[in-house]
Amino acid sequence: MFRIVDLIGDWIGKLTSFLMTFIVLVMVASAFVRYYLHGTINYLGIVPNMFFVYVCLGAAYAYNQRAFVTVDIFYRRFSVRIRAALDLVTSLLFFTFMIVLLQVSQGFALPALAKFNFDPMILISPDRWPITILFPLGPILMLVAGSVRFIRNLLILISGVEDPTGEQQEDSIREERV
Repeated sequence: MFRIVDLIGDWIGKLTSFLMTFIVLVMVASAFVRYYLHGTINYLGIVPNMFFVYVCLGAAYAYNQRAFVTVDIFYRRFSVRIRAALDLVTSLLFFTFMIVLLQVSQGFALPALAKFNFDPMILISPDRWPITILFPLGPILMLVAGSVRFIRNLLILISGVEDPTGEQQEDSIREERV
């Protein structure tokens, strides 16, 4: 189960990387239309929403990859069980933040679901509902990844083994590739 969640997180992160390319293309097209054709482009209004989705999904990918910057000068000196206990305690802050972020993002996504009916005019004058529906996806993915990490730390705390799921080998393989 842990590997499936990690695989989904990796897949979503790789797909999200293409979203940044799309955001840049929309901004370049907008600048071209504005400066050379002296007009406006309707799609520029969705760039902040697309960027928010990119940040949320990218953060879920980074959390899944343990790519956030950490200062573990003292942390690495602790035993495996103490580190797992500290991770369990700090995960309460993580879950609190993610639940608040999920509630806020749902506040934007739920009204957008009312506009979910497809209208051919969306191709001419886009609405923001396709993007705003994706707002809660990042916090949901981070909550799933955080739950998996919570369970892993709980297993480490109980067993005392660094990685009871046997996935330490994959982490060392990833480190060798970098």
